[in-house]
Amino acid sequence: MIPTLLSGLLFTGIGYHLGKGHRPAVPTPATPPATPQPVAVSAPTPVTPPPAQVPAPPAPSPVPEVLDQPDAEAALRSFLEAPDWKARARHVLSPDEVLPAMEKHAAEHGDGPIATTSVKLLEVAGITHIFKVCTPAIPEGFPVAVTGTDEGPMIDWDSFVGFHEDHFRKFLEAAPGPAASFDLLVKPETETEEDRASLFLRYRLTVPMPGREVVAWVRKSSDAHAKLLAIFDGSGGFDKETITRLSETGVPLTLTLAKRATHDGKTFVEIEEFRSVGWGPAPR
Repeated sequence: MIPTLLSGLLFTGIGYHLGKGHRPAVPTPATPPATPQPVAVSAPTPVTPPPAQVPAPPAPSPVPEVLDQPDAEAALRSFLEAPDWKARARHVLSPDEVLPAMEKHAAEHGDGPIATTSVKLLEVAGITHIFKVCTPAIPEGFPVAVTGTDEGPMIDWDSFVGFHEDHFRKFLEAAPGPAASFDLLVKPETETEEDRASLFLRYRLTVPMPGREVVAWVRKSSDAHAKLLAIFDGSGGFDKETITRLSETGVPLTLTLAKRATHDGKTFVEIEEFRSVGWGPAPR
């Protein structure tokens, strides 16, 4: 079963640089004539420059308050059935950022429509519709979020390709290698006396597909550990009530993981970096 996911709002800010104005110079008063009774000369009145014209910030682009299911599903099917990556890019969030990754992916893995066996709506959360997409390779399905934007319903490419190609399972089954980032469901393991004496703490990591789970370790001295503590204390992005509600399935986070080997040849997974609260387009 695919657990409930949280949708979030992204905010962008616009900065403005205003140049400093220059006050016109005041002319030097004329020298009075050389007489016993000097004639007072009044200084000319300074000219006050007009006030600087500061441009008003543009109004934010309207974001739909409601996304209809037919529109969301139509966008998802257009994304899945697109003949190539360029056509698919018309349906993704942050296209300028992900276009190079989409082009590279098509060159390495092939291009064309994405085969599916079913597409079913799971949940509606505001302007986000979450569908379960089943494929021949992953018959149990995986979640795909379709989010309403001012340019229409859009899909997060990074999350989609990570689930569609089962990156987390492949990482767990592979030999130790380069670190990689994943959209995960995270919850802390119960702390033991041994944990309290250790340099590490343990977290259980899963993705919203069955049979893909691991207990990972994080160094207590790391920045990732500090951020995880804040998350589960209710001060790092989700309030305590939300953390409690997500305690069974796990909190959606993006983490960078490394698979390491011990001296005796055993492998373990270490949480190297905390990337973001929730899932969304990856920073590039």
